[in-house]
Amino acid sequence: MSDGKGKPQNAPEVHAVRRQQETNSSESPREGAISFLERGNSNAKIGDWNGAIANFTRAIELDPGAALAYNSRGDAYRELKQYREAIVDFTRAIRLDPKNPSGYYNRGFAYDDLGKEWEAQADFDRATELVYEQRSG
Repeated sequence: MSDGKGKPQNAPEVHAVRRQQETNSSESPREGAISFLERGNSNAKIGDWNGAIANFTRAIELDPGAALAYNSRGDAYRELKQYREAIVDFTRAIRLDPKNPSGYYNRGFAYDDLGKEWEAQADFDRATELVYEQRSG
């Protein structure tokens, strides 16, 4: 990429400017995070897992307490067969929202992908318990 005069621009600076442009200054960090979460979901729908990870990461930067963003990024890592990274994100989602069965369910699949059957079964069991707790209300 050049500056229009044939001089290359510094990539990190370009990304910083783009990031600043992408996040409307009138948006709260949470609103900005939601916007990036939506972009990540759009990437995921078309199988652009790296794009999804980039957008989910930006959502996390704006709202570090966004369990859904960690869960979604974990899904994208799992699609790329990056199971350890997926487990880290699912674990973070669980810590942020321990009553949500999705984190346990998804982490169970990632453990299963790694052949860790005991860990997988424990997470599936916990996800099932949470679903029953929520239904019986």
